[in-house]
Amino acid sequence: MCGYFIVAALFFFMRKKICGRCGKFIDQDTQCNCKQTTMPNNNKKIRPEQNELHTQRWRKKRLQIIQRDNGMCMRCFIKYNYINTEDLTVHHILSRAKHPELMYEDENLICLCSTCNKQLGTKDKLDFEWDPKKIQTIELKL
Repeated sequence: MCGYFIVAALFFFMRKKICGRCGKFIDQDTQCNCKQTTMPNNNKKIRPEQNELHTQRWRKKRLQIIQRDNGMCMRCFIKYNYINTEDLTVHHILSRAKHPELMYEDENLICLCSTCNKQLGTKDKLDFEWDPKKIQTIELKL
């Protein structure tokens, strides 16, 4: 018990602290060397195709694709015969990173829910049969 008070007094009067990562004693107003060498670089460069998703042109195209696909996830509808209209995104069939020229092409865009979009990722293909020309003829019977 007495040892605890000595250590506490040492920290108080000498203004020391213990590094939470490596356990070294360091000055109160400094950062430990172990943290300085392992801190992530926050100066990440934003790829040009990421900026495109924030433009007015993309917002308009996104709404057009959602309307074209009747405001529902095409993968849920075609593959699982389920109508999902929540948390919709527009997915690039051929990824934007590999095919930036197809970013705004209707044939390369499909309306998916967030879950399906994440499951397909950047595979550059769909796991179901989809023809954008046939989608316009779908009539919902509720």
